[in-house]
Amino acid sequence: MLHATKVKVLVLTLLLSTAATAGAQEPVYKKMTPEQMEGLMQGMGLTYKKITGMNPGTFYYDFNRNNKVLRLHFFNGQDIMLDALYDRQPLEMLNKWNTRAKFSRACLHKDNKGEFVALESNLDIIGGVTDSTVRNFFNTFYQEITAFEKHLGGSSTPTPMPMPMPMPMPMPQVGGDDTIFKNVPPERLEKVMGALNIMYKKSPLKGGGFFYDFDYKGSKMRVYNWNGNDLMIDAVFKTTTLDKVNQYNLQRKFIRTVLYADGGNQYTSLEANIDCAGGISENMIRHFIVTFDEEVRAFAKFLGN
Repeated sequence: MLHATKVKVLVLTLLLSTAATAGAQEPVYKKMTPEQMEGLMQGMGLTYKKITGMNPGTFYYDFNRNNKVLRLHFFNGQDIMLDALYDRQPLEMLNKWNTRAKFSRACLHKDNKGEFVALESNLDIIGGVTDSTVRNFFNTFYQEITAFEKHLGGSSTPTPMPMPMPMPMPMPQVGGDDTIFKNVPPERLEKVMGALNIMYKKSPLKGGGFFYDFDYKGSKMRVYNWNGNDLMIDAVFKTTTLDKVNQYNLQRKFIRTVLYADGGNQYTSLEANIDCAGGISENMIRHFIVTFDEEVRAFAKFLGN
């Protein structure tokens, strides 16, 4: 039988241990190794075929989910992409999807076998991710697939994976705090924007949350905070053609270009979303805003603005 003093010490030790565990947070990656990525996939019960890419540090992982072949693109540990392929669809249908999507985009690709559609989603690792962020990225993409196939009317079936194409490198990392949280209250987003010297106009969102209009380095932008669950940033440009919209989407990673028609007013929107449910930090939010500025400048140059 344990002495009463020892029992008290044991109970105190267990309480301290539990508190420490509860207060601990997952490690934040700014770059991942293939082994870390493969460990995460195995932990999710995924069996994959690994393909070595032409560029150093680039790998592709083909795996099945619900009888669909999906591919994870691993770009030197700095970012990853998930995609699922479908038969050719009209650009109007793809653009209509992109007007509604948050965490994916649909693009019309072409290879030596012809045209095909890719539903794509990218995750920027440089801004910081955790294991939970990556797992949530996979789960969210599965939901996007279900919604996209409903959008297509269930008439298309996945097509075989083409040979991978080189992708542009992501933007450089910016500094900041890496404490992980899973909801972004207005004051936390406003703190990050204040640290970036952003002067904004705050307005309520229908259905809850707020949006913020501001100028950043000469570019007009808007950030939406959907009740702290996800963030979106966009910038509006002159109208262009669906061909050019699709062409630009093929060139970039972390944005979605969409053509909107608001009554008789047509315009092009450059958009990016970040899902907070898997875990986010102030550093990730800061990186999200700063790198979008680079995207805005690149798209303005593309349009000839």
